[in-house]
Formats: sequence, structure tokens, C-alpha cells
Amino acid sequence: GEPEKSKLEERPDGTVKAKKRYLIGMNLPDHEAVWHGKTALTAKASGAMEFWIPKGANRFHFVGGARFIHGGAMLQEIVVPVVTVRQVKGKAVKDTRTRAVAVEVLGSNHKITTARHRFELLQMEPVSERVKPVTLKIAVYENDEAVTNSATITFDSTSELMDERKRSLTLILQDRPYNKKTTYNLMLRDVGTGLQQTIPIIIDRAFSDDF
Repeated sequence: GEPEKSKLEERPDGTVKAKKRYLIGMNLPDHEAVWHGKTALTAKASGAMEFWIPKGANRFHFVGGARFIHGGAMLQEIVVPVVTVRQVKGKAVKDTRTRAVAVEVLGSNHKITTARHRFELLQMEPVSERVKPVTLKIAVYENDEAVTNSATITFDSTSELMDERKRSLTLILQDRPYNKKTTYNLMLRDVGTGLQQTIPIIIDRAFSDDF
């Protein structure tokens, strides 16, 4: 209903890119109506970007069309469209603005308790002329040594629907002792550039801790 919509009608400070189904920016606040997380943008963007995804069937209503809510004559309201237009008219736009699509592992405080563990990964936006597919090699590591099989997944969806850009991945632990106090890492390595995204993992195999 309307009360739900009103929660998502104000664009937060720090927004870099806003679509109806997601928002990317810096130092975003928490909000009861959204999932809030960080994403390491793989390509030429530096720094820790963050994202908002509306909970449930919500959309952001400050994006596009008649529902756009203007925040007055603030600097970003005036400048951003002008910058965008210049970039589109500029030379070699494809060369200067292409980047690999960002991929985020859904959830937080990842804990593996069984020999097989499923991870859910989200391609943060559709691939397009400027946003290129990415192929990631994924495994759990202890320091430099893999403790699971590795899987290679290409994220190349052009869908605007978030659910169609989700991928599941099952990794199988090697049969060896694990310590729940050790920090293991889920590593997502870009096969093309070698850039890596690292997510801390706890492995708590109760039966193996007894030995």
C-alpha cells in the first residue's frame, strides 16, 4: 500500500546511481525498507561502494517518470544530469566508461556447518554496452590453500529482474579438520583481470572439533 511506498521516496545522500530495483552509493545510511550492503566494484571504480535493494516487492519511487520526487535545487540535482550528457557526447565513451559488472554474495556472517554449502550470488545490474560480463573463479581458502572445490561462473545476464540475475553455487569441503576460530575466506577471482573479492567465512564442523 501507499505507506510502504512512502518509505522509499527519498534518495539518500551519497547516491551514485539509482534504479527502481537497486541503488549504489557511498556511505549509505541503514533503512528499515531496504537490504543494505557493501560491494567491491570490480572494474576501474575504486573505494568501497555500497548498495540498497528494496525489501519485498518494493521499488524506489524517486527514480524516473511522474513519481520523481525533486529534492529542491540541490547541487546534485543540477549537476549530475549535465555531467551525464557531456559524457554521452564525449569521444570514445565505450572505452572510458566500460567496467565489469559487480557481483555480491548474499547474506552476512557466513558459517559452513556441513560438508556441502550453498552460496547465493547476485549480479548487481544487467550487463549492457558499458557494463561487461564477468567470469569469477570461486572457492573457500585457508590462507593461500583451497579447502573446497572451485567453481567458475560467468555473470552475463541482461535481465532487469533481480531474481533472474541470482546464481546458486554449492561448494564441497575437503575431508580434513577445521577450526571454528580460524578465519577462512570465500574468494571470488575475476578470471580476466585477477582482481579478487574476499568474504570471511566461519567453518564450524562440530564433529571434527572433538578430535
